[in-house]
Order: sequence, then C-alpha cells, then structure tokens
Amino acid sequence: MKHRILAPLLFAAFIALVAAGCAASAPPETPDTAASLSPARQVPTELAPTITASPSPTPAPPLPCSIAFDSDRDGNREIYVMGPDGENLRNLSNHPAEDWDPAWSPDGKQIAFVSNRIDDGMEGHFIYVMDADGGAVRKLTHDNRSDYPDWSHDGQTITYAADDDIFVISADGSRKSVNLTNSPEKDARPVWSPDGRQIAWLSGGDGGWNIFVMDADGENAKQITHNGSVNNAAWTVDGRLFTHMDNPEAGCSNCLMDADGSNAVNAGGKGEIQRYLPFWTGNGERVECLELEKEGNADIFQIGEIFPEMFNNLTKHPAADRNPDWPAACGDQSNQALAETGQTVVDDEIVIGYAGDEKSQAQRWDNFRKACDELGVRCVNGDIQELIAQGADAIIQNTSSTFIAELIPGIQEASAKGIPVFILDAEVDIDGVYSVTIDHHSWARTSLEWMFAKIGGEGEIAYFDLHPVNRYSDSIEDLLADYPGISVVEKRDGSYDPWKMKPETVDFVKLHPDLKAVWTSFNMTEALRGLDESGLPREGWPLVNCEATMDGLETWKRMRQANPTYECIALANPPGVAYNAVYAAYYMLSGLTINQSSLGGAYGNSLYVDSPVISSDNLGEWLEKARRYHMNVMDQTMTPDEIKTRWFAN
Repeated sequence: MKHRILAPLLFAAFIALVAAGCAASAPPETPDTAASLSPARQVPTELAPTITASPSPTPAPPLPCSIAFDSDRDGNREIYVMGPDGENLRNLSNHPAEDWDPAWSPDGKQIAFVSNRIDDGMEGHFIYVMDADGGAVRKLTHDNRSDYPDWSHDGQTITYAADDDIFVISADGSRKSVNLTNSPEKDARPVWSPDGRQIAWLSGGDGGWNIFVMDADGENAKQITHNGSVNNAAWTVDGRLFTHMDNPEAGCSNCLMDADGSNAVNAGGKGEIQRYLPFWTGNGERVECLELEKEGNADIFQIGEIFPEMFNNLTKHPAADRNPDWPAACGDQSNQALAETGQTVVDDEIVIGYAGDEKSQAQRWDNFRKACDELGVRCVNGDIQELIAQGADAIIQNTSSTFIAELIPGIQEASAKGIPVFILDAEVDIDGVYSVTIDHHSWARTSLEWMFAKIGGEGEIAYFDLHPVNRYSDSIEDLLADYPGISVVEKRDGSYDPWKMKPETVDFVKLHPDLKAVWTSFNMTEALRGLDESGLPREGWPLVNCEATMDGLETWKRMRQANPTYECIALANPPGVAYNAVYAAYYMLSGLTINQSSLGGAYGNSLYVDSPVISSDNLGEWLEKARRYHMNVMDQTMTPDEIKTRWFAN
C-alpha cells in the first residue's frame, strides 16, 4: 500500500491546494480510449510470468496501522517503524548501508525495502525483506537498481522496478523474477491493485511521466494518462487510481480516475482524500497519512478534521522522514481489537461491498461505483469473506444463474451475520438475500411473441435454450400452446456448444427452407452471422432475435443496410442491476422497508428490473447512446426515485 502521493509538494503549495479544494472546478476531459502499446512494450511469450492473481486468503486478524518510513536521522537512511499515532519509534534496519523505501506486507508480518548494502559481492541496490521486528533479513532480488517494492493483495508476490522495467517476484524468493514490461521506455513506481488483478506504473522519464495499467501477468497493458504531468499513482480502496498532476491544464491536481483512465474527477483537497486513501489512527478514526515538506524538511503527517488546523506532525524531526507505508490489512477492522480492550469506536458510515468483479462484466462494476459516488458512501470490493472482514453493511454479489451455485456458502455466511446480500442476475432461496434481475420468462416471451406475430402465428421455428437454469423451454412450450399453427422443427438445450451456433444456423436454414424464425437465449449475433453466410437470398431469411450488445447492434445495422426490410428485436439482459442494487442496499440500510408486493420470482425475493426493447425503430438511438457512454452491453438504470417508489414501502 504505497501512499507517496504528495511527497514532491512543498507544504505551502499543499496548503494552497487544500484551500482550493472547496472551490468548484470543472472535471477534466475524459481521456480517449487507452491506446494500444507499441510492439516494443508487448510482453514476449517467453517472459510471461507463471504467477496469477490468486484468490484472497482468509483475512488476517485485525492489526493496527503501524507506519514504516525511512529517515536519515542517524547519519544514513534507515528503516524505522512507529505506531499509528507516532508512538514507539524504532530503528528496524540499523545497518551502515543506505536502507529506504519500506513496504509492509498486507498482513503486517514483513517489510520489503531497498538497500545498497554489499551482499554476495554485488554492488548496487536491491530489494530485501525482513520480519516486522527487523529480524530475518534476506536479499530478495538480484536485478541491479531494484526499487519501489509493492506487495500483492495476498502477500505472495512483490512487484518492483529495476533497470527501467517492471518486474514481479515471489515474496519468498522461490521463483525467479519476471520482467513484465521489457520496454525501451523508463518504467517506475509499480503499485498493485487491491484485488491483485492489475498493476499500475509510471512510464516516461524526466520529459514527462504517464500512468500505465496492465494485468498481473503483464498482459493487456494500456496507457491511461496522456499529458505527461503525473509524478505518482496509488490505488484507492474502491479500485480506482489517484494521482497528483503537475500540469494545471490537466483539469485537476488531485485526480481520481477509473482503472482505464475514464471518469477523471478532482478528488478534492483537505479532508477529502481520506475517503480514497484512508489511514486509521489508534482510536480507529479515519484520516490521511503522508509525507509533506515544510520549510524544506520532510516529515510524516496525519491530516483530518479531528486535528487542530487539520495537520498532525508525527515525526517532528529535522532529518528527512520519507516514504510512509502501512499494512493493507489494517484499518477499520481494528475496531474489533479496540472493543476487546474496552475502547468504543462508533462508525456510522455505510459501507457497501461488491463481490464477483468480472472483466467481461465491467459495466456492472462501473455502475456500482457510479451509484456509490452519487450516494457518497464508502464502497469496497473483494470476495464475500473479505467484505465481511472489512465491515461491509451490505454486499452486492455479481454473478449469473450459471455460476450462482458455487457462491451459495459465502452468501449464506453473510446472511447468517445479518448482512443483506443483493445478487445480480440470479435467484436463490436464502433468507435475507434479494435478487436484482429481470423476469426471465417475461424476457423470453416478449421476443417470442414479437416473432410469432411477425410470422402471422404460423410456420416452422427452431430454438436454442442454452440456459436451462432459467427454464426458457418452459416459457416457449407454454407459449406454443397458444399458437397451434407453429411447429418446432429443431431445438437445442444447455448441453449444446453455443459456439456451433453460426454453422448450425446455416445448416438449419438449408435443411428447412420454410423456416420462419430462430430464437436463441445466447450468441444471437452468431446466429445472425450464420444467416449472412448461408448464401440464401436475404429476402427469405427467417427472423432471429438480436443481441443487445454493441457488437450485436452493429451487426444488425449492417444487415439492414444490405436488406432494409429485415427486422429484428433485442432485449437488454439484465440492464442496470448493479446501480439499482446499490440504491436498494442504501435505502434498506437507511431504514426503509422493502415493499413485499414488489417481490417476485420463484422464491419471492426478486426485485425485477425492466428490459428495454430495441427494435428497428429505435436501433439508431441505442447505437448512439452506446457510443456516447462506451457501452458494450445495452444498459438502462432506474432513477433513485423509481427504485424507492417501486421497491420500498412509503
């Protein structure tokens, strides 16, 4: 957990920045979509690391936010440690060489640091690791000019910079280091995301630094800032990036942005940054902790409204005290330990957790965060056990009906602790658990009834029910009873390989020349492409339900350009569920009661959202909306008032 954000600033400059923090300022222009990297920056296959972002371990017992920092107060730089309020100062490294840049392991048991001590006859500076009491010192890296160590969330891996590249190495030294960037540019200051899935770093040089982000294995590297004015980067507790920008033309000084560089906003000044980079005092009060320079001297400060004039100097020494760091696992979890000692900590802040963050469903995470920002509540992410440990008051579990079964034990654990859980796009029968989803039977019937009406209620059809847990086949067979003139000539169930959709659609239309419609619950775009490759006259194509994705709508548009009379229908599935769920959780935690008449579903605990219908009439409008808001999946959220009036009792 690196918190070196304001180290380069003069104290007076920071005061000016703080004063400006309350003034309204226009948010910066959202950066363009991150540019692809040049071939020189791509990671060669032979250098691809064997490590992966592993599932988080069981959270460690609560621990205080002890601070490690480096200081030259004894004539050379050493690693010191002190309690969260500056007490019990100790020199841990106590070595004639220079030791600097400490980094706590997440569980507070070890500290990585940089040293130029001569070891194994090698001169330079390398990463070392020692126990939290200063014992068991061992050399970890053998890459000269190693610097800026940072631990992964599970404590298993350390990332660092060396010779202007970014590396990773197993924290116990059992595996060799791996070069993740291997580029001609200067790369520095890597920091690991809270969920262990990504690494951010700075690239550039004295001419200007920008932030890049890549997966933990070095893949999918992207540049997310472009003005060359950043000097640092830190991950916030909710998975965003914070940086200070020197260039005032960037639109913000303290900048907060999504991990892809979008949604950049000014994080504020005095008293605001603690919301994103919190430090917890010994009394469990949230403040900021960072290095500041005052009159040319660097000290470690706490900043918060609990202090007179907001600032509390922890070190107060004429030497240079720099690079404060503390264990990632410390924090408001320590309230439990404080309670056991007879101290009382009151925290009325609402905390909402998000579990099941999937790259393929990034819009749900974005919508979750959007709702959190609107409400001003603290939001965290991780698996359910981590969220319980972090004191989440409610949990949003992202999933689907296909994968929900494996998540049930964790959901039951949260529910048993009295934590309401809102499941996205799946339904389960667990007390205290609510589903935010569409009515899948209504979703299927809407598109089927449209098809049946278009073919005049007669003719041959084929269907693919590829999500048997949603039992679309039941809806289809029930509906067919009302249409005796329609016959099913082909059908497939969940055992079918959906990636055969395109070739089999070609086979279907050739085998059944009178086929009027093909309905599928998945891979609709592949079915549409199958028609396009069938060689049949476009005027004779059967109807296909289209996919409510950017790719699906673009394909549909191309088909209409070739055949303007071809019609289709697409229904979003499911839209806006994460945003809606955050508001539902917030209203419940604020004391509102869910209206029982608003609940539906097989278990009577589902909060249904509507599925927007995309037709030939509004296809252009949806494509424009998708491009404007960078939507891969067509999305539509309810308004906060709609959520309150539709789902909650007056």
